[in-house]
Amino acid sequence: MIRWIRKQWKSSDWLLYALTGLVTGVLTTTALELWNAKLTVPLTYWGDALATADHFKTVMETGWFTYQPLLGAPYGQTYSDFPTAENLNFMAAGVFGFITRNFMVAMNLYYFAGFITAALTALWLFRRLSISKSVSLVLATLFALAPYHFVRGESHLFLASYYIVPLSIAIVIAAIRGEPLWTKPPLGSKWYRWLTSRAAGTLLILLLTATTETYYAVFFLILIAFAGVVRLIRTGEWRRFWGAAIAGAVTAFALFLNTLPASIYAAINGQDPASLIRARADSEIYALKLSQLILPWAGNRIPLLQHIRELYDQKYPLVSESPALGAIAAIGFIAMFLVIGYVIATAVRPRVHAPHFQERFGLFVQLAALAFVAFLFSTIGGLSTLISFVTSSLRGWNRMSIYIAILCLAAVGIMLDGAIRWLRRKSNKGRITQRVIAFAICACVLAVGYIDQTPSHPSATYPATISAFERDSTWFARIDKVLPAGAEVLQLPYQPFPETVSPTGTQSSDVLIPFLHTTDIRWSGGGIKGRPRADWPGVIEQYSPADIVKLAAASGFSGIHIDRAALEPDQSKKLEQGLAEALGAKPMVSADQRFVFYDIRKARATLRDEFTQSELKKVEAAVVSPVIADTSGTFVSTENADGMTVERSVSPVSPVPLTSANTKPISAQLLGSVTLVGLDISPGRVTVSLPDGTQHVISLIKGHGTISLPIVVPPGVSGVTITVTGATTAKPISIDLGSLVVRERAVTAFLAR
Repeated sequence: MIRWIRKQWKSSDWLLYALTGLVTGVLTTTALELWNAKLTVPLTYWGDALATADHFKTVMETGWFTYQPLLGAPYGQTYSDFPTAENLNFMAAGVFGFITRNFMVAMNLYYFAGFITAALTALWLFRRLSISKSVSLVLATLFALAPYHFVRGESHLFLASYYIVPLSIAIVIAAIRGEPLWTKPPLGSKWYRWLTSRAAGTLLILLLTATTETYYAVFFLILIAFAGVVRLIRTGEWRRFWGAAIAGAVTAFALFLNTLPASIYAAINGQDPASLIRARADSEIYALKLSQLILPWAGNRIPLLQHIRELYDQKYPLVSESPALGAIAAIGFIAMFLVIGYVIATAVRPRVHAPHFQERFGLFVQLAALAFVAFLFSTIGGLSTLISFVTSSLRGWNRMSIYIAILCLAAVGIMLDGAIRWLRRKSNKGRITQRVIAFAICACVLAVGYIDQTPSHPSATYPATISAFERDSTWFARIDKVLPAGAEVLQLPYQPFPETVSPTGTQSSDVLIPFLHTTDIRWSGGGIKGRPRADWPGVIEQYSPADIVKLAAASGFSGIHIDRAALEPDQSKKLEQGLAEALGAKPMVSADQRFVFYDIRKARATLRDEFTQSELKKVEAAVVSPVIADTSGTFVSTENADGMTVERSVSPVSPVPLTSANTKPISAQLLGSVTLVGLDISPGRVTVSLPDGTQHVISLIKGHGTISLPIVVPPGVSGVTITVTGATTAKPISIDLGSLVVRERAVTAFLAR
């Protein structure tokens, strides 16, 4: 048996792959302390992990991620408004969902599988680079256990699933070394030659790269462009340059195809103005720094190293997403930069004429050049800033650290192999002793890397996570028993989804929690922000509690669900008291006192007796498809002198877009309040210009005035403009906008009865 194993180890790599997968699986289990976790509960139950769980549940229930009828009631959540190209991950969600039929189990399994697949693809790369088997096993495992993997976790599960990175880097390295990318074997049938060709392998990797993660596809495009240009300048081989150019073009086209459905949706329905908002300055805020890469990561097991990183993140600006390479990869990174300096300083290769050394040193220099280019793009103030002049959609350039990590580990592999060969030559011991020395070196590197890269006490949060998840499951099971299948529930307060934070600090993804624990109730939260069909709860919540009950009931909703954590205590108390008085009944309250539920089906039945069905339909259309006033472009949220949150203008002329999803003009009332800020006295004048061009001067008393104007809003996007003039002091003048809503006459008439 032992003899057979030795023969297999020497003759092929399949045993190496099996051993690497086993070692990575065991070390991942110990690193995450999974024996303390619960498979049916997510490892992370907050933030973007909830959105990830939403995707898994949606794929398993509907077959794909683009539409979820149980969110964004009554219209449903349409994810085409938030363009993404991560389709391979959604396919994986379907596969794991088919295996388990439990979306939380599927998500946990995919996260775990990401460690093993990352190790296997890294092993494949290292073996292609002729790194020894034992060193490849160690470094592949360390790549899978990179700090990046734990920092991303299930919150950024698709970024954590970086198994495509080694495959795409293999294409880049082949291009910079001048290896053909699009050849086929000379022997065999036509189909066999194409299916087993390097061209087929290259095409497959490119398609996977473009389908796995947008950021990784863009990073690959940058590196393949550099590799092709360098090869052309160095050798003048246009054929190799065009091979790299075709690889880039195929990737870009595949990326385009992945985002094409969202583009078609936007062309038909209009571009969503708020779904994907990125500031150009984010490209530097979310970039990386050299010190971040080589310092210990924030979750280091060694208290002193963890403390050093915490001090750095607390005292120095632009923490970004705390990128770090880990000690082993950082050694490779420093070594590559030193080699770049050596090559530049000497402009010659080392005076060692051994062909093997020359070949290894040449590969090392090429890896260093790629890492240097990746660093130039991803560092603060780097070339990514220039890209932000063209597009602000890409902001997380620190995520290129995982590309830098694989390049650094490959460089470490070359150095380790060289060190092991040197020790073997220097020692006069037998072959067994030499193997023991090599094994000891590899074991030490693996041990150091494991201790340095894996988190300290990851299971410390598991009990609280499990408790919170099960507590929420119990709460929403109560609501599920009360309401019939298909019932619609209004969630308050309105939290625009995704990527927003409430004044109390809760994230917009919290609105997904009810959906994750129910199967047939339709929730108003979770619609993609920027369109009236998603933002309408933000309009209805500005009414009095009694009016909210009437409008929600008239719109076909069966309940109102409140998240106290997203409201200030006084706001929550006022809202709850008003709803209870309007309904004449006490609400249900969750065990942790966070959630409150009001059953409004009796109020709905009362309205059916008082109004005709056509009247209620007219009110419903006005409520769930309102005119939305977007103040985000020219007003910023701030606190006034009384500590109240207001919208403050940033210029004397403040246009406010109005979006109407209706096909006909809407007669309504424009309501709001304005307060002049920055004047010792109040000579300023506020003028409101309506879509039809008419202008109205707002009467001010001590700098404060009320907007109450009849308005006709045309279909699509129009707008009003609020202008302040007449300042006579040197102080800047601005406007505090208390609120600005467009209340349709159908709603006004309904509430007046």
